[in-house]
Amino acid sequence: MTGANLIPFQKYTGIKLPSTKQSWFNTSLNLKECEMLCMKNCSCTAYANSNIREGRSGCLLWLGDLIDLRNLTEKENGQDIHIRLAASEQDNEETSTQINAKPAKSNVKKVRIVASTLVLSTGRSSALLRLEERWKTEPQPQRKSGITIV
Repeated sequence: MTGANLIPFQKYTGIKLPSTKQSWFNTSLNLKECEMLCMKNCSCTAYANSNIREGRSGCLLWLGDLIDLRNLTEKENGQDIHIRLAASEQDNEETSTQINAKPAKSNVKKVRIVASTLVLSTGRSSALLRLEERWKTEPQPQRKSGITIV
């Protein structure tokens, strides 16, 4: 994380937490400590409170793919989970309301390259068509016995 205002996690509410097959927990950490621990571990993909019944305490970290994660209805009482965003999805605090609101710089560069290529190839094609039309309408030189008469 390079900037102080980067938001590396997106909070989702009403979620059925994923399988804990690749997870780690600690009952004495609070949610902020859990976030800091997850941020320091590049394998950490998400974190949540491990005990929501007793004052939302404890820390549960997922270290790998989030398997069997889904939204629950209001009646099913889902939990909150904080999922790590890809570096290209991270944004500062002022504009963090939408994930992926700005295109990544590499995508902008690709679009510029493609657009330039299209403009150049279109111009080249129209120039070739004009030359071909001119060639068809101009009288062709006559040849007699290997000598060109103009």
